[in-house]
Amino acid sequence: MFKYLKAAFWVREPIPLFGAVPINALLFAGFVALGFGHPGFWLLGSLCEIIYLWAMSSSKRFRHLVDATDLQANSDRKEGERKSIVDKLSAESQAEYKRFQHRYAEAKRLYNDEHHDAETAAANLEHLDSLLFIVGRLLLGKQRLSAENVESSKMRLVDQITRLRAEIATGASLSEEAKETRQRSVEIREQRLNLLENHERSLDEVESHLDQLDAQFNLAVDAARLSQAPDAAKLDHNLISSLMATPSGILIGDSAPWVQGETTASELE
Repeated sequence: MFKYLKAAFWVREPIPLFGAVPINALLFAGFVALGFGHPGFWLLGSLCEIIYLWAMSSSKRFRHLVDATDLQANSDRKEGERKSIVDKLSAESQAEYKRFQHRYAEAKRLYNDEHHDAETAAANLEHLDSLLFIVGRLLLGKQRLSAENVESSKMRLVDQITRLRAEIATGASLSEEAKETRQRSVEIREQRLNLLENHERSLDEVESHLDQLDAQFNLAVDAARLSQAPDAAKLDHNLISSLMATPSGILIGDSAPWVQGETTASELE
């Protein structure tokens, strides 16, 4: 409800030479200003605003407009994130990503041509689009995991941890603050070392996830081409949550260290 009230308050109307102007907000500000001259304007402005907000937020047409605007904004944001990820892929990874894209396009064409159940088709295509986004993240994660010289990075981290611990143990002249700073550095490097030690397992899991997604996209194309029964054409919509639940699910999430940022093993020092 709050988002409809907020949208109603800040609704904009195009005005020549001024562009899209928040008419309601300006009118409300005008009543507030007039109220300093006569308090009656505050009461009048409040009543008008309450009636206006109630009428707008109760309108099904306005709610549908707000929902559509939010959906488009989310779609644009997701598409921007997708493009950002794909741009970071190597030529080989982009070629693999395009294979998934082509199968998505093929499934979409078949769903439209074969006159499938509209609800099932829409749900499956939405699911495939989300999986395509995950494919991009996994390919980028695989690319960065495969590119690292993990063993040399682990050796550097071990050397640094050993040196810092020696400084803490023998540094009688160090202040307590300096010792705490070094101890925090040790803990951070230990966390990074643990990440690298799980490197091989993470890479294997990424490969497994991509194989699973490959099978799901093939199933989508086959279902769209062969199946006329809506129930038989439904895909596994729990696949995303099952992927996120695995140890390497961090590679898919927004905080993925190998996907979201530019972190490499050479930086984990």
